[in-house]
Amino acid sequence: MTPPVQSPFPELLSSNSAPCTDLQSATIWEAIQGARMDIGRIEIAMKQLAAKRSQLKVFVQKNSSILSAIRRLPPEILSEIFALCVCGDPFNPRRRGAWVVARVCRRWRAVAMNTAELWRHFFVPKSGFSTSYLKPVLTVQLARVRRARLSIQLPAGPAMLDLMDVLLSAAARWETVALSTETQLSRFTKYHSHYPLLGKLNFWESEHSWSRLTLPLDADMSGSLPALTELFWNAPAFPKKLRLPWWQLTLCVLRGVCVHDVQQRILPFLTSTARIIIVDAKRSVNPTTMLRASKIRSLALENSSVVLTGLVAPMLKKLDVIERLAIGQDGGSITNFMNFPSAPCHLEHLRIRQSDNTSFWIGTLDSPVARDIMRLDISFCAPSDLAVWLKALARTDIVPNLRTLAIRGNKKVEVSRSIFKNALAARNPTVRIESFHCWEWDFPEKDLEGGLDVVILK
Repeated sequence: MTPPVQSPFPELLSSNSAPCTDLQSATIWEAIQGARMDIGRIEIAMKQLAAKRSQLKVFVQKNSSILSAIRRLPPEILSEIFALCVCGDPFNPRRRGAWVVARVCRRWRAVAMNTAELWRHFFVPKSGFSTSYLKPVLTVQLARVRRARLSIQLPAGPAMLDLMDVLLSAAARWETVALSTETQLSRFTKYHSHYPLLGKLNFWESEHSWSRLTLPLDADMSGSLPALTELFWNAPAFPKKLRLPWWQLTLCVLRGVCVHDVQQRILPFLTSTARIIIVDAKRSVNPTTMLRASKIRSLALENSSVVLTGLVAPMLKKLDVIERLAIGQDGGSITNFMNFPSAPCHLEHLRIRQSDNTSFWIGTLDSPVARDIMRLDISFCAPSDLAVWLKALARTDIVPNLRTLAIRGNKKVEVSRSIFKNALAARNPTVRIESFHCWEWDFPEKDLEGGLDVVILK
């Protein structure tokens, strides 16, 4: 039940009070009417205040970002964050995010416009934009980049040459460039200016067959690329008369290149400091049987063991071999190289990333070239393969100078340390477990006075 309303004039309702006169009744009525009006005004004021409160809540919610911590960051810190988010991998399309950042708000746009590093990556889209639109865009971006170094990637397409001419106006500031067609490469080599800052050249032929070159790429670039250290080449043919500063390279990645070009035009001119990776080498019609002496010290082959045919590399210390296909024709190349009569090289580090044909690879260890190996990295998929490896390595006459053994197995195969200690007891093993990232096998080595350092990679 609702409690009775208390009258503001209890004395008037008392049974003991005297009868009210007309004047008193009028006064009481006026007081009651005044109280009602005051209550109405108060209710109206409360409704107005509640509405205003709701408006203020909406305003606070809409503008709560003003209090965000990022608005209190100095422009220098904000600029560094933008650069880290947008300018990671130079060949990642995410680098176009500079245009997105500049459209967020007035402050971000001001910071982005003053950050030249944010605009140095030029990724030209394959389609969706006309040349008449892209030319002004590239011109504006070149103005924003000021004097920063440029990273450029051009896809295939006839319209790319006009855009390439715009970028060539700043050729002196090119640091990284990726080309996709023979015509682009010809324009690059024939340009009258040098590339004093270009350190990474990537050629990825993506459209035409390179069974034979159609343009005369006979330029001498040995003096035009004083800073070139990395070359990525993905095309079946290499220009016969294109001269590059091979002695400067620290990394040379060749994908799909003809074996003849590798043996005659590339490997002999690389220095001992260069790291060479050859992937899917193409067999030539008349493969070379003997290569001129090379000074290379590190060679990685992925489905390209045919490159070992006639290889003369007396300074070769590290050989990394991946053969995903069954050992067939390439098996003869590996066997001949490892059993070369005069032992043209003295390997110290052999890495075999191969899941099958275990018996074949074990046979290569009983060879002249393998006698000086001090570090051996192997992989396996099944416990039976590991058992075969351990049985072979238990013999001290195979790879007698072995000091480090790295084992990488299948994630589903559990391996205990006792297995290695018992199987390799003759080599006095010390077993430890290390973690690795992706396919890299790098880990801290231990310099043991004696015995074998066994590393299980997980």
